[in-house]
Amino acid sequence: MGGVTVLNIANGEATAERVRKAGVPGDLLPWRDLLHEGPVPTGLSLPELSKTRADYLAATGAGTTADLEAVFAARDQLLERAPEYGQVILWFDHDLYDQLQLVQLFDWFAAHGGADLPLYLICISSYPGLPKFTGLAQLTAAQLRPLVARRRRVQPAELSLGKAAWAAFTAPDPRSLETLARGNTSALPYLRAALVRHLEDFPLLHGGVSRTEKQLLEVVRDGMHSPFEIFLAAQERETVPFLSDATVWHILRSLSSDPAPVLECNGGCFTPPTSNGKPDDSFLRQAVHLTDLGREVVAGRIDWIALRGIDRWLGGVHLQGNRSPWRWDERRGRLIPAPN
Repeated sequence: MGGVTVLNIANGEATAERVRKAGVPGDLLPWRDLLHEGPVPTGLSLPELSKTRADYLAATGAGTTADLEAVFAARDQLLERAPEYGQVILWFDHDLYDQLQLVQLFDWFAAHGGADLPLYLICISSYPGLPKFTGLAQLTAAQLRPLVARRRRVQPAELSLGKAAWAAFTAPDPRSLETLARGNTSALPYLRAALVRHLEDFPLLHGGVSRTEKQLLEVVRDGMHSPFEIFLAAQERETVPFLSDATVWHILRSLSSDPAPVLECNGGCFTPPTSNGKPDDSFLRQAVHLTDLGREVVAGRIDWIALRGIDRWLGGVHLQGNRSPWRWDERRGRLIPAPN
């Protein structure tokens, strides 16, 4: 890539650091945001959405609003300069976390130069010699460096599908997303599985918890009680793991909080690590157990939402009240309107 200015956009700081250590030329832009959690409403400009995301992430304890807004602003300002580069290389994985980030970027690039831009993609689901490949951040610098030669030019069909997927993901009605996921997504081979996994986190028809929440309850029921035991066991139940440990700690806190806790931790609520994110002895000593209610909910005999209510965003869909309008039917593998 001699003489060509390059912008590398990577799926977070860990991959960006691998790209840096591999000596890949160009500037680096880590794309940070767990879009599968919290509000991603339709019709917002990138700065408006970044403000919404900063507010949400601050409320989860990920940082102060001011600090998060500054991080998003710096990210967005560098992205605005992307069309000035001789090449833009996207480094992303095949999981839900990354595929949502990728369609967000495809939507942005479709409106800022589209297929005329020198836009390239590196996105793989396996790597020689690694029987359990989880993502680019798993690779050493020596393993990652040859991928530059395998980058491929982003095609108009990919941009078009990414734009459509972003519109469906941010829509207030999830039916368009399910329709897209069941249609032809071959232009982006990892997108269908990612979108279905997102739909599975709508409240389940029986029990009212999401697939992610149910898996956490199940591993506790099956004998995992310490935080990292629970995290690792839940990851094993994913075909393509995508959750960070920080996200799991946030969910465990929610599951063990009033009203109607389905988990208990040392007789009370689960406590995530302190603001610096480093687990100390008090965090590691926590023992998580199902409550009596939790046993009924994980078995699907009691609906958690009917007892507790819900106030949760999944992309552009805002679920509120004591009756979620949409449920995921595990047996049929589809989204259905909630029964009356």
